Parts: sequence; C-alpha cells; structure tokens
Amino acid sequence: MHWLLASLLAGLLGPSEQQAAAWARIYAPIIIHDSQEPAPLTSVQALLAIGPTLQGRCADGQVQRQQVNSPEALLQASQALATANCLQDQALHFGKAIPAAEAVAYYHLRSEARFVTLQYWLFYTWNETGHLGGGPLVASCANHEGDWEHISLRLNRSQLEAAQSPADYRAAIDDIYLAGHARGNHRSWKYRRPNDPLLRFEGPRLTVFPSRGNHASYPAPGRWPLMTLAGLALADVSDGKGLRLDLSEGQLLPVTQMPWFGFAGRWGAVQNDHCNALESLTEAANDGVFGPGHAHKEAILYDGDWSDHFRPSFTAGQP
Repeated sequence: MHWLLASLLAGLLGPSEQQAAAWARIYAPIIIHDSQEPAPLTSVQALLAIGPTLQGRCADGQVQRQQVNSPEALLQASQALATANCLQDQALHFGKAIPAAEAVAYYHLRSEARFVTLQYWLFYTWNETGHLGGGPLVASCANHEGDWEHISLRLNRSQLEAAQSPADYRAAIDDIYLAGHARGNHRSWKYRRPNDPLLRFEGPRLTVFPSRGNHASYPAPGRWPLMTLAGLALADVSDGKGLRLDLSEGQLLPVTQMPWFGFAGRWGAVQNDHCNALESLTEAANDGVFGPGHAHKEAILYDGDWSDHFRPSFTAGQP
C-alpha cells in the first residue's frame, strides 16, 4: 500500500510540491550510524529549541548577540544583527549541544529535460575529528558545531514518471552522489553508479553509512582512507552497527520552504581548534559550516552535483 499510495500521489495529484514530496518519500535513504557516533542525525528544530545565540561582528569591531529559540526566529535575529550593522561573521553558538537523534531530512527536487535531481540534506550538531586516527594533534583540530551533509540521486525522468513498482523506481536511478568533507576531495567515493556492488538498497532506497564523528556519507561500513598528515594515516570509519534511521518513516521537509532557509551565516562555531589560534582572538576566524540556503551554495542546491567540474568522466560504455 505504501508504494501504491506514493505512486498515486506522484502521478495523480498534479502540483509539483505534492509530486516532489511523494518521490522524496519513495527514495528516502536509510541512515545507519557507527556504534560510537557522538552526534547522530537530528533536526534544525531540535537545535533551535535549545535556544542558541546568534552572534555577529559589528562595524566597530564589537560582537552583538541575539537569542534564537525557534526556526522562525533565526532569520529575524539575523536581520536584527544586520540592521545594527553587525552582519559580518554571523554564526550560531550553542556550546556543543547534541539534541536527541531524529529521522529528519530536508529535500529539494529539480526537474530537467532528461533527469530529476533529488537531494536530501542532513543536519548534525557536532563534527568531531578525534576518530580519524591521527592522535591528539588531529583530535584537537577542526572540531566544530553544526554539520550539514547531503545525498543526491539523479533519476531518469521518463522512467521515474512511468514507474509503478519499487523495482521500477530502483531502475530509474541514474547516478548517486554522497557528500562529505571538502566538495572537491575524495571524488572516487562520492560518485557512484547504481550498479556499484558496494551500494546497498531496500527497493529504491539507498542505505548510507555516515562516518563516525564527521558524518561523511559512505556506501558501506569500513575504513575509508582520507590522507596522510605528518606521517599519520587519517581515515573515516563506520562499523554500521549503530542507530538505524529509516527516513521514509520520519519527517521529510522541503528545504526551500523552511523558515530558516536563506540564513547566510554559519551553523555553529569552531570549538577546541588548536590549529586555529586566531579563533580565540576574533570571530572572523570562525570557519564553521554554511547551510543549504547560504548565498554561495546555489550551485549545489539548484544545479545538482553533476553540473560542475568535480564529477569524474565515466568510461564510454560503462553503465
């Protein structure tokens, strides 16, 4: 009944928002955390209910703060800081708060001539580097509040619109993008073809394994090498034995309609970053993450992850 109802919604209700919502639920991924994950998937609502402080640096060099206790209040607080000429370096500060896990994703759909791109934005409240294997030095660098990741599916439009069963929807998947870390890094594991033997599906729904602590998305549990730093081999790890969150049974919310969408500041502050000495001296040194509505992120949100030069070229004839 789930698949029949979703198909009817996608094909019969007509309005694009309802169709997008139906497709978003059909393809909603399954998230399986590492058994030692310190900050599991949660929601923006859960974070803002804690009442973080939005801080901005003013023209006179001072820092002004606004309390935020709801999603609606975030843009209001941001505008208040801007009106007071405190627009620079706006960032949420919430003291490494880690709300309870929630099966929530914020989706965005873009339809083109041949393809439909469906993105799922995932929010975590703490990014921790101590699990990369680099010892105390690495563990003291680049920890930060707020962590946005996303997963994208590129779907064959004609197959998608004709689909009537889970197998049909699975066959409509053309390409997969698994976000993590800097956008141009580690491309070999970010882009996946649907027949990749590492991928795991339940019907058309992809199972994703976020790495412990920093939430890069992987197609399977294991150890995923990142780099060698000062002779130390750094790697993401996920044992796939932690909390399982089926997003098709949770909340799927259209990201562009969220009351906080368009917030141009950073979703957190850098914490305990001994590699960034300036952080203790000035708000301008904060390099916490931006969210999906940031002014410089349209290329990711609207054009999809296949429109830029980072996508590798697949060999002719490769499925």
